[in-house]
Amino acid sequence: MQEITGSEQRHRIETDPILIRNALDAANYVARYEDHNWLNNRITDALRKTSEYKKWHSAMPSRTPSAIAAYQKNYAKSDLAAVNSEINLHGSPLPLGQQLFHGGLWSGMSGAITSRPLSTSLSPTVAFSNALHSAKAYEAGRLDLIVLRTTVSTNAFVFKSRGTKLGHEIEVLLAAGISLKIL
Repeated sequence: MQEITGSEQRHRIETDPILIRNALDAANYVARYEDHNWLNNRITDALRKTSEYKKWHSAMPSRTPSAIAAYQKNYAKSDLAAVNSEINLHGSPLPLGQQLFHGGLWSGMSGAITSRPLSTSLSPTVAFSNALHSAKAYEAGRLDLIVLRTTVSTNAFVFKSRGTKLGHEIEVLLAAGISLKIL
């Protein structure tokens, strides 16, 4: 297999037509190209201009509730029942059809009802990076980058994107029991 140097890779990317029309196109782009950090910046900038995203943030408490903050720092050691309770208490409804990204091993189902809180992002770049974090994809033997669409309106906790250590993740934490469809 021939190795592609940085300049050759940039040339290949620049000559490929890049057309991102929807969430699935964005996920495919992230999975195909290493140079996708610009996409996260574009998504973040676009989100900050939308009234819906501003409305989600204004509906969130000024301080992240303690169980949700603990989940964001170390989900494996968090109290999932307490996290779910706080999402339902402090969260805001996501609209029907909201598209989100999740990176990590997926069971192969075409759709699912979550049995526990599920961390998602509004950015495929972040979901991809999260799947790589702590060698999760390596340990699983694969990396799944999933585009999800809500099929019912439900509460979700939308993390602040400014002034926080993990704000760049554009994270949306879904409550257990939400019905999702994989695109």
